[in-house]
Amino acid sequence: MAIGRWTAPGLCGLLLAMLPSVAAGVPARFDDSPADVFRLSDSGYEIAFRKTDGAITSIRIPSASLPISAGSNKGCLWGAYGASAGYVGGCGYSPAGTERFSYAWDPASATLTMTYDGSRARTIVAVQAMEPNAVDFSLTIENRQNGRLDWVLFPSELLFEESSLREVLFPILPGVAVQKSFFDQNRTFTTFYPGNNGAFADFLAISSEGGELAVYAVGSKPHPLNSGLAHVDSATEDRSIYVRAFGAAVAKGATWQTPRVRFRFGETWLSSVNAFRTDNGLDSFASLRTKLGSRYDAIVRAPVLKLDMEKMKLPFRDFGVLLEQLPVPSILHPAAYGPRWHDEDYPDYMPPHPSLGTTEEYAAMVRDAHARGMLVMPYTNPTAWDEESPTMRSLPSGMTFRDVSVIDLDGKPVYEVYFGKGTFTVSPWVPFVIQRVEQSHRQMSDELRNDIIFEDQIGARPWMFDLNPASPTPMSYIDGWIEHTRRHRDKLLTTEMGFDFLGETEIGFFGATPRVPDDAYNADRFGAGNWKSWPFAPLLLRDKVLFYVHNLEERSSDKATLRFCMAMGYMLHYAVHNPFVPVTRRGPGGGLDTDGFKIVAQLQPRVVARYAGERILAYETLAPGVTKSTFQTHSVIANWNDTEPRAAGPHLIAPGGWMVTSDDGTLTAGVFRSWNGVPLRDVPGYGDHFIIEERGPSEIRFAKPAEVDSDVTIVLPPGWKATDPLEVRLHALDGSILGTAAFTRSADRIAFHYERVRNDTLVSHYTIRNTARGSSKRRAAG
Repeated sequence: MAIGRWTAPGLCGLLLAMLPSVAAGVPARFDDSPADVFRLSDSGYEIAFRKTDGAITSIRIPSASLPISAGSNKGCLWGAYGASAGYVGGCGYSPAGTERFSYAWDPASATLTMTYDGSRARTIVAVQAMEPNAVDFSLTIENRQNGRLDWVLFPSELLFEESSLREVLFPILPGVAVQKSFFDQNRTFTTFYPGNNGAFADFLAISSEGGELAVYAVGSKPHPLNSGLAHVDSATEDRSIYVRAFGAAVAKGATWQTPRVRFRFGETWLSSVNAFRTDNGLDSFASLRTKLGSRYDAIVRAPVLKLDMEKMKLPFRDFGVLLEQLPVPSILHPAAYGPRWHDEDYPDYMPPHPSLGTTEEYAAMVRDAHARGMLVMPYTNPTAWDEESPTMRSLPSGMTFRDVSVIDLDGKPVYEVYFGKGTFTVSPWVPFVIQRVEQSHRQMSDELRNDIIFEDQIGARPWMFDLNPASPTPMSYIDGWIEHTRRHRDKLLTTEMGFDFLGETEIGFFGATPRVPDDAYNADRFGAGNWKSWPFAPLLLRDKVLFYVHNLEERSSDKATLRFCMAMGYMLHYAVHNPFVPVTRRGPGGGLDTDGFKIVAQLQPRVVARYAGERILAYETLAPGVTKSTFQTHSVIANWNDTEPRAAGPHLIAPGGWMVTSDDGTLTAGVFRSWNGVPLRDVPGYGDHFIIEERGPSEIRFAKPAEVDSDVTIVLPPGWKATDPLEVRLHALDGSILGTAAFTRSADRIAFHYERVRNDTLVSHYTIRNTARGSSKRRAAG
């Protein structure tokens, strides 16, 4: 390597060996002619480094008048610290003295190498030009202290002037875009990746007066990281620092490497997210169709129906009366069914609570569900074991709770308490843990014949140091659970929350920060009105994983949550629990006679399933408070304004409503105030109408799942003649015909009164049939 000032042996060679090769002709420029800085630049960026210690002094896009970043906070490009070792950082080195800093430029590989050689640590930083708009940073550190370096800051605390920040994208499921008001209020948000708070990826995108910047890691697996933006007060103006702290636990004499950290300049969020997907190989994961195989159609058409058994208290032997009222297909999600209800006795799930019946009665319920065309996905949690569980009370001879647990940096087993219920956090590398979880999967999948297995917390747990002797490294906790999902991927696994690299093995992620009225939790994190949802995770993996709101969510079918789901590309689920009426009571006013249930039961199979598994290709703002999500064959317009309607073609989307349309014109669905230019009935206390219209060559299927009576007007297909005979039919939930409806007709329209109930039977939908174009013997669509 051609060296400007110093030839880097040892660690430098190791670090450069792990860097990717760069295509010939990368026109990166290196200039160290100024007295105080040297610069790495290309057509898309300029990064200036201080000559005395390599600290970044500014990051710019050439076309912008302001810098994106004011450089390294306190002059440290990197830092490392631990409770037993103290702090060491790049700002403690210089070109002369015992703590020596030097740098070199290799034009052949377009790589700037900075070396920090001292008594406490020897560190090599490589900065490699990758494209005209991308640069990779990498670091290797050798710990020369007696104590352990638990954390490595790299790049350390880049400064951003808050006055120039416009919007920042945090990778919090599905994606949270904080607005300028977040910074005006001097707010801070940091979290742990993967999993904690829904942290989906090592990714941050910044829009500022200085331009666009995305920062993300490039690698083949997740890595322990604490990151986010933290407010700091400077002498002259407010600033935020970009926190990037890798969990490392570098012992004395050991060497540790960061993943490559890529800076991507001047690109839209959509472009940067797509680049992140490709750069990290997420695009190579198996598709949903491949993962689900012959079950794809049934699973994407099926709403998830949460069955909180502790609340329902419905014995499994009596499930038949409930199952016959549920839509087919459905995914039944039994939760809180264990020996002592919810969050007790893990990893033991059977027998169920005595009031619910026996293990065989549970199995009989599963068989009954299968016979009706349904699927079953029970709640499990392999990560947290109750010391009062049968498994923990009968550990093998000589084995203790400590032996199966994660051991923290203080040498203590990790014990956690959720809502007053305590559990030991088990290490996924312990052979007995692997064996016991394998036994559980055999019981739930092979013996009880459940179709899908929901595993709580695997995708939601913050990573943690694990000093259990079975763990390969202190940072291997999450790696162990990923290996677990690889062993059991054929069981069709879903999990709470989720993160990028779990997309290889999981089929479903349950979790989000939905844009509902700011509750105390989100108001505390981001500030009421300071944030909005942005489909970061669905853009990355919607073709690989099904996204749902949290599996235990009770508000899964209110208008705000449904708007969120449609705009973000989420699947639908419903909590089958009516605290006022037993769910087994039938008919109008019965336990399942709720708007939310009927809306979800029709929207999932009739609308969402049509484009499940499609990527989001674009996400844009059409007007203040109005967004458009473009999928491969469908699009969704969402009205985030809860007080004003929004015109969309001939229709008026309700305040807080949405509209989905197919590219081929066969589907229009959503929440409306008027339809085809005709106002819908204004129901006091209601006011909005859910509508699903599906158009075929000889028939239009028209449904109002909330079933509010109203006069409706439908535009007929252009190919239908004015003389064609028409018939309007009413259908029950099972598709059977309840009768016909009177209608009026003009040249291109038909109008009739939509009834909620006919002959004491709930109406599911209407069909407008052109009998001249379809067989009179053909049964109406169900």
